[in-house]
Amino acid sequence: MVDSLSDEEKGRIQDMARQMMSQNALKKDEEGEEEKEVSLAERLGLEETVFVDLPGKMQDALEAADDMEDYYEDDPEADFSAAALFYAKALLEACRHALYEPIKTTLAPKGFGPKACTTLAMYRDALNEDGIHALVDAGHGESAGWMELKALLAWMELQLQRAEYDVIAYPDLLVIKQKLLEEKGILRPLRMEA
Repeated sequence: MVDSLSDEEKGRIQDMARQMMSQNALKKDEEGEEEKEVSLAERLGLEETVFVDLPGKMQDALEAADDMEDYYEDDPEADFSAAALFYAKALLEACRHALYEPIKTTLAPKGFGPKACTTLAMYRDALNEDGIHALVDAGHGESAGWMELKALLAWMELQLQRAEYDVIAYPDLLVIKQKLLEEKGILRPLRMEA
């Protein structure tokens, strides 16, 4: 059948075949680019070296928060409370990792039990005016840093209450992410180590 075509027609068919092959090659290249996986650290807006240095439980909580966000991202009416919970858990793990020993030894707050039983509220309550002065006097950070941390802990507790009794909509989750990730609030407890 191809033998019966003129040279001009054969040339057009060959040109069409070349165009189709080059278009397929372009599509495969585009698909390959789309499939490039972005690391969790990049999705969270953290440097890879910073993320790798985070405590393991904190990394796990951040990954779970990211997974929950991905799971519900296509539903604008979804409740993102689970993601907010995991971001709060990551903040708690940062406090447990960096602040438990200085607060326990310097302040010895009443009811401040084993590390695994501490809560955001316990860390916030320990950071009253006298507690902050004692920590600063003991060489643990500066007063302004402790005040900022206390405000962040109180704010995150409010988000947890909203997650429990109300709904965390996607715009609310973006605010949580801004405070904890973009503004690096999640790292604040780790910076208080001295």
